[in-house]
Amino acid sequence: MLYWPHNSRVSLFPRRESFSSLQVNKVRSSLTITMQNDFAPRQMVQGNWTCAQCGTAITELPFQPDGVKPILCKDCHRSKRQERRSFAPSSPRPMVQGNWTCASCGAAVTQLPFQPDGVKPIYCSDCHRSQRSQRSF
Repeated sequence: MLYWPHNSRVSLFPRRESFSSLQVNKVRSSLTITMQNDFAPRQMVQGNWTCAQCGTAITELPFQPDGVKPILCKDCHRSKRQERRSFAPSSPRPMVQGNWTCASCGAAVTQLPFQPDGVKPIYCSDCHRSQRSQRSF
């Protein structure tokens, strides 16, 4: 249905009142069903492989192995993925020892997480924290 406005130009969009809520819901549900069924089942590759970590026999994979990367069973793959997702640092950050004074309050600073270049000011942890909070606002 075309809508003819008063200025006699043709609008390609139908009036909002032309669709009932029942019609809209039918369209939405058919789109949902169509979208759910559009995905083809994953092709599984059959073969005889062993897990590179635990040695478990693997007979089916969702991909064709290329021989470059190690093949892992589901359990080893899941545990390795969990290890990668953890954001804990593997070792503490190295600290540089020295004798400096805070540019803001004059307190002694004996260690820093970086090698100072002598150009930028050095702050103690309390002044650095307050400087950061002032910059964020």
